[in-house]
Amino acid sequence: YVERIAGGADTAKNSNMLFAPMPMMVFNPENDDVLWANDLFTDLPGVGKDIFESRVRDVVEGFETHWILEGKSEFPGLFTWNGRRYRIFGCLSRPEGTGHMGVLATTYWMDVTDLEHIRTTLAETRPVVAIIMIDNYEDLVKNTTDSEKSNILAGIDKRLFAWVKDSSAVLRKYDRDKYIFVIENAELDKLVARKFSVLQEVREIENHEGVV
Repeated sequence: YVERIAGGADTAKNSNMLFAPMPMMVFNPENDDVLWANDLFTDLPGVGKDIFESRVRDVVEGFETHWILEGKSEFPGLFTWNGRRYRIFGCLSRPEGTGHMGVLATTYWMDVTDLEHIRTTLAETRPVVAIIMIDNYEDLVKNTTDSEKSNILAGIDKRLFAWVKDSSAVLRKYDRDKYIFVIENAELDKLVARKFSVLQEVREIENHEGVV
């Protein structure tokens, strides 16, 4: 690239930059003019070949360059552009022989869209395991007939199993007052947002002597 700026186009053809394994864009940090980009960059969705001497913000809408001027080597966070997500690395350099060009900013664009999709899917589908217990079970069924006890426990079972019916959750009773509950992380967030509405439903179960 440096040789190209200096007029040595033949040497530039052999430059390692032309064969870089990821999209690259070089710009002038003083005025944000795009000076050079490899084919991998110009082939990105929405870019095209006719970008040289355009402003960076005109080529990549919403892209800020202040981080590289602050000496940082990576764009803060992920950059979303044309439906894709990128990690962007960069550096400043002052190559010899560039004359009036001065400092150059080189950016490297790593498409992590598929990786982030996998990461998000993994986080959302990660199983969460919980134990559900009936508080004060012995006190709850004390002084009740066998029939009333059965009605109370059946009412609790009915509401708990109805609660998970339309979700991916698995609910299994493994003791008279204990259940094991397995659910995907994304659906757990929905239950948390509704403040576990089943709790109030269980509290409203009635037996012959009042409310549980």
